[in-house]
Amino acid sequence: MKKIISVILALAFCFPAFYASPSYADIGLSAKAFVLMCADNGDIILSRNENERLPVASLTKIMTAVVVIEDLDPGRVVIVDPKACGTEGSSVYLAAGEKLTVEELLYALLLESANDAAMALALEDSGSIEAFCAKMNAKALELGLLDTHYSNPHGLDADGHYSSARDLAVLTRYALSLPLFRTIAGTGNRRIPKNGEKDARYLVNHNKLLVTYPGCIGVKTGFTKRCGRCLVSAASRNDITLIAVTINDPCDWEDHKRMLDYGFSSLIRRDLVAEGETLDISVVSGVNSTAACSVEPTSCVMPTDAGDIECISELRRFYFAPVERGYPAGWLVFRYGGKEIARSRVYVRETVEAQKYKMTPFEKIRAFFR
Repeated sequence: MKKIISVILALAFCFPAFYASPSYADIGLSAKAFVLMCADNGDIILSRNENERLPVASLTKIMTAVVVIEDLDPGRVVIVDPKACGTEGSSVYLAAGEKLTVEELLYALLLESANDAAMALALEDSGSIEAFCAKMNAKALELGLLDTHYSNPHGLDADGHYSSARDLAVLTRYALSLPLFRTIAGTGNRRIPKNGEKDARYLVNHNKLLVTYPGCIGVKTGFTKRCGRCLVSAASRNDITLIAVTINDPCDWEDHKRMLDYGFSSLIRRDLVAEGETLDISVVSGVNSTAACSVEPTSCVMPTDAGDIECISELRRFYFAPVERGYPAGWLVFRYGGKEIARSRVYVRETVEAQKYKMTPFEKIRAFFR
């Protein structure tokens, strides 16, 4: 055990549980509300008015996509409901009775921000807009989005329709865990059918950061006159993923670049347990007095100007033989500032057979107090 603990403590890094966040003016942001979140651990790095309830326009469609992806098979054929056609705002001009797959409509939803696609998916999923919005709101509660409520699936201005910068970051972190969402949100363009004609609709992602910011992987744009320009972006670099959210921001493209640049320059991923690290546990009444164990590799995202980290062993003082290969002996737990930040499972690498004789109760007591 001494080997690995000494290696870990020698790292002398800290977990980003508390950030010395720049103020609103420090990096020149113009958004009414914003959040920069580390997707790897959910920590907020920068924020302003993060819990204020605001209209969020087409950022609503992130939740619409999440509910649909979790409910419907992407290959399912949707016959477009007449109620979905002619929805105001951005559109791919769906025709009543037209047939597209759920996946094709999701591309229209997230790339072209098509309000008619949002309506078609909602009606296919739940039969009515009211029932679909109930699902959206239930999912919001499940994810702990306490400053979010949906009145429609597309984000056009409506009473009782709002979210917050923090809630959008939390929602996006969840959405990016869904492979189909992540793929679609990061796609630059796609062709889908139109009235049965293959590849007749050409969809273009409105997120300029996909081509102007290295490492960008999505996510969604939004705008109405009431709420102004809204944007959620995500980017991955050096094995770190960041999520940026701005609401009512006339300079959103540049602000997101500043936020993401700040995050990537402030954070680093460090190994807490490297691949191949081992430790020994004590074995009583075995053919050997110790058993070699492997420790699961684990890493942590932390500030570049880090402090100390604590490693706590959750292993027993000794183990009675036989100890089988693969046996989960316990954990190494990593803490910073009183907060658990990571843990690594410890597994026995080599079986230690029991000695042929049995220990007497007295010998077991003596072994316990060694």
